[in-house]
Amino acid sequence: MSIITVAFVDDHPIMLSGICHLFKELGEFSVVASGSASADVVEIAQSIKPDVIVLDLNMPGDVVQAIVKVANNFPETKMVAFTASSSKDTAIAALEAGVLG
Repeated sequence: MSIITVAFVDDHPIMLSGICHLFKELGEFSVVASGSASADVVEIAQSIKPDVIVLDLNMPGDVVQAIVKVANNFPETKMVAFTASSSKDTAIAALEAGVLG
């Protein structure tokens, strides 16, 4: 079984720390990067090229535009979004931009 490289981007430090810690403990994932703003999503995809980026939809910068850039320029990196927002429009925009779920 190959190890899946994953990066997390969220502007809440406690959430970011906790989720990184949980995935590091699982053994089947290698946490290769973390960030706290939409610009970090693009930078991580460009410089590290993880298998997956898990990102928050509510953080500084234009998250939807960051998703579009990664989806168009780094299609080998898959994206999964999470958010505390209850807005269906936000979820639809993220899916249309290129997140897988």
